[in-house]
Amino acid sequence: NFLAFDKVEGGAIGIALNVSERVAAEQALRESEQYWRTLIQEARVGLGLFKQGDGILVDANPAFANLLGYSVAELLEKKLSFRDITPARYAESDMAREHLLITQGRFKHYEKEYIHRNGHYVPVRLSGVAIEHRGEQFIWINAEDITEPKQAEEKLHQAKEAAEVANRAKSVFLANMSHELRTPLNAILGYAQILNRDASLTELQQEEIATIERNGEHLLTLINDVLDLSKIESGRMELALRDIYL
Repeated sequence: NFLAFDKVEGGAIGIALNVSERVAAEQALRESEQYWRTLIQEARVGLGLFKQGDGILVDANPAFANLLGYSVAELLEKKLSFRDITPARYAESDMAREHLLITQGRFKHYEKEYIHRNGHYVPVRLSGVAIEHRGEQFIWINAEDITEPKQAEEKLHQAKEAAEVANRAKSVFLANMSHELRTPLNAILGYAQILNRDASLTELQQEEIATIERNGEHLLTLINDVLDLSKIESGRMELALRDIYL
């Protein structure tokens, strides 16, 4: 309770006000602010507050500072803008996100890089929201370090390229091997056909030559199929376009 007294002629006037509700509200507000500040400080996602216009960083949590290789105190002392921590090649895409903030009040799923204090680039995924505080306009940035996913993606890409190179090499090998096998096989079939014309051959000899021809034709068909498949895989198949009448 709050008490106030004032002397008047012949006595005094006292006023008593119950301010317990206001005190409780102020205490609740302080606890709420402390609660949200704790959440921000302990968040594993980087959180940064930038001024609209000049883009100066005015607040950040430890995760955001760690992305850039600083402590929070060091980072805020430098008064860096988002342009200072971003490679120049992202200038155009940054402008597109600024336009989204102006027209829609937010942007999301934006991948770019930040410049670490040691000079290397840190891949990040950003989302941003335009907010107003005490009459000033700010940009609230959520920044997620995606170094590990990017490294995994790069390894997967390299493995895919290596597999494609190996597959092309296999296809080229099969195409060359099939071609080399067809040449002597055609010679064998040619000699078998010549021998088959000899009238002096016995019935048994004719049957044996027929077996050579039959098996040779079967093997030649298999080789041609392998050759066609390998040509398709290696990109060496030539199309012969013709009209077909049904």
